[in-house]
Amino acid sequence: MALDMFHANEIAQSIRLLCQSGVALTQDCANSATVVVGSNELFEVGDGVEVLDEDSAPEAGVVAGKSGLDTVTLENPVTGPFEVSQGAWIRLATPRLVGLKFVAQGRPDLIPEPRAERFPCLIVQPGEVRQSGSEGTNKAFAQEYDFHLYYVRKSDPGEPQSAPGLAEAGALFSLLMEDTYLGGTCWAAHVTKVQPDNQFAQDFKARHLPLDVVQLDVTAKRLEPWPK
Repeated sequence: MALDMFHANEIAQSIRLLCQSGVALTQDCANSATVVVGSNELFEVGDGVEVLDEDSAPEAGVVAGKSGLDTVTLENPVTGPFEVSQGAWIRLATPRLVGLKFVAQGRPDLIPEPRAERFPCLIVQPGEVRQSGSEGTNKAFAQEYDFHLYYVRKSDPGEPQSAPGLAEAGALFSLLMEDTYLGGTCWAAHVTKVQPDNQFAQDFKARHLPLDVVQLDVTAKRLEPWPK
């Protein structure tokens, strides 16, 4: 059986869900109040939540409890079914990033010409992957995955440069640090840098586009088994 040891897209998808105040289910959930996820760090008892997938309308619930790192218990069962194969996930009913229009993977310079209804938005760009032999074992590799996140908003004439964007990006910073397991896709992760004056902000300014960009860099760490 071939090894599956490269996880950039998996972690990027988890970051995208987290930025939408949610995490993916790791087990199907049908007619149950128990929701199993990769990490439940995002949720607290009493939080209003929604369970949804690609085929089903969201079902509202309230968190009644948490068990370990991977279980969320709702006050009442969902009718479901919410299936992992259909991208099932659970999210906070009131998102932490208010007004976010969409989350995508790629580069900010691929955003269409700015219109108000497209912003604010968030772009997740996978970056460098490192494997350090000195930090692994003969049966595992220590891996580090870098990601660049770009919070893009439409700026208003006369507003202080970067100030509103930084204020809004602060909510994103806190959200990313809320679940340092990134939905169970790594054993540790943290924001390593916040950069308001970045390449894409400068490029948009040079093109006279009224877009404000704040870049946040995230590093996710994994210990990947090597069963050979």
